[in-house]
Amino acid sequence: MNPSLTAIVGLSLAVLALTSSPSRADEGNSTVNHLHIGHGHIDLTFCLENGSWKTGLVWDGTPNPLDPKPAVGSLRSPLTATILAKDQPFSTGNRVRRPADPSWDFTGVGPGDPFWWFPQASTPESPWTGFSSCSAACASYRETDPRINAAASWTTISLTSVRYVGKGSGHFFMWSSGTFGEIIPWMSSADGITPDDRYFIGNSGHAHPAMGFSSLGLYEISFTSTCYTGPGKTNPNSSPPVSFYFAVGTYWEWISRNFSPARWFSGEYASALADPDNDGISNLMEFSCGLNPRSPDVSYTQGEGLPGLPSLINNGTRPLLRFAMRDPASNPQVELAVRSIGSAPQPLTLEPRLSEGIPGWLEAVCSLPTSSPSRFFRLEATLLPEIPYSD
Repeated sequence: MNPSLTAIVGLSLAVLALTSSPSRADEGNSTVNHLHIGHGHIDLTFCLENGSWKTGLVWDGTPNPLDPKPAVGSLRSPLTATILAKDQPFSTGNRVRRPADPSWDFTGVGPGDPFWWFPQASTPESPWTGFSSCSAACASYRETDPRINAAASWTTISLTSVRYVGKGSGHFFMWSSGTFGEIIPWMSSADGITPDDRYFIGNSGHAHPAMGFSSLGLYEISFTSTCYTGPGKTNPNSSPPVSFYFAVGTYWEWISRNFSPARWFSGEYASALADPDNDGISNLMEFSCGLNPRSPDVSYTQGEGLPGLPSLINNGTRPLLRFAMRDPASNPQVELAVRSIGSAPQPLTLEPRLSEGIPGWLEAVCSLPTSSPSRFFRLEATLLPEIPYSD
């Protein structure tokens, strides 16, 4: 167990109380009209109109992503939308294992290790994320990049930066499959970002390469779009860098639903051991027990039939410790343990049981030994850097 990834709540048989301070977690944390997109057709959009760039994200907003048309809907700020990668095996989720073929070395992921992706072709259970351009004024030229080597009115999408928070390497990469099944890498942050990290689409068109993420966590990925507005290749016109936001894995999706992207890269808000609402309970424990990280939890009951943080129950023979836990079938990215603290911590057995009417949650009960010398116990939640995989 890595202590830096473990949150602890302690309790005694005699005293069970929490203290809290005023919360600052909601200050400036607007989540109004924020989308969390786990399926459907998405275009990261760059348009040069009348000399000015209009950029953003468009989502088709339908439950079926198999429609091949470009995404329809309003252009919205990327700060108001998070694209989700589900930590389940493809095709019911976004997790795959890297093939052994050396052509995949550009990912920075080892052979057989997991990564998470949005495929080049649309599938019902995954975001279908690509790029669109509506810059009809751009000039045509011959692009000599060997991955293209053709003449057209090209718009170039260049990778400019990748910001990451999580417990892994945090690489982003993009590729497509060629005519004969070969892998064509377009960009990767694994070997550093260079001018070669770029992708090409025709002006007033759109395209969908495959996108990959090396680790569970939160990503801010920035691109710049460039086209030529004069004859030949003499007048490049580039957009400002535009950042788009991605959450990979269950815990990080939970962070994205509670804190805006402006808060993600502050350890005060997003890290597992942070306590942004100042109630003495870390993010990881709040995630594990179904609590609210933006508002102080002042009691050991969560409502909606779940016990929330540990509560003690006297069943007439020995006390029981009761709390909510996420269903392991949902890949919660967390491991829970109860320990009796004496001369040495002793693990106690959890007895999960279904919680009625709350999908994805269980109620855990643990019998506490009254003979413990210290009569002190703790619930531990450990954030796993890699979920045990069954695919």
